[in-house]
Amino acid sequence: MGCALVLVFATPSAILATVLLLPTAMAWVADRQPGHPTARAVLLFGLAASCQPLNLLWRAGDQLGDAILLGSDIHGLAVAWAAQAGGWLLTQTVPLALGRLADAKANVVLGRLRRRQADLLEEWRPDA
Repeated sequence: MGCALVLVFATPSAILATVLLLPTAMAWVADRQPGHPTARAVLLFGLAASCQPLNLLWRAGDQLGDAILLGSDIHGLAVAWAAQAGGWLLTQTVPLALGRLADAKANVVLGRLRRRQADLLEEWRPDA
């Protein structure tokens, strides 16, 4: 119902938002995890990058011709789509980086424990 109202009363804005947020729609379809965390990150970045073109459309009077011009502007489209690609890239790389960081920290702690174990074995050797 809400989508129908937006299409009826704000058709130019809906068209421009659809064009700018197309990668978000593809991410939503491809994201099979409950709650769509990857698609939500892509949407957040896409909305941030879509503010400027939508603001230009609204300041120009929210006309269909302006929406088509802004939707075909390669710079605005590139910024919005690149931001969404950045959101997707973050969802893929941050977990890997955090895993590597946790592994490195665990290795440091393991090294300390092994040194402490060697010291204790040397201190409590039966032949000493």
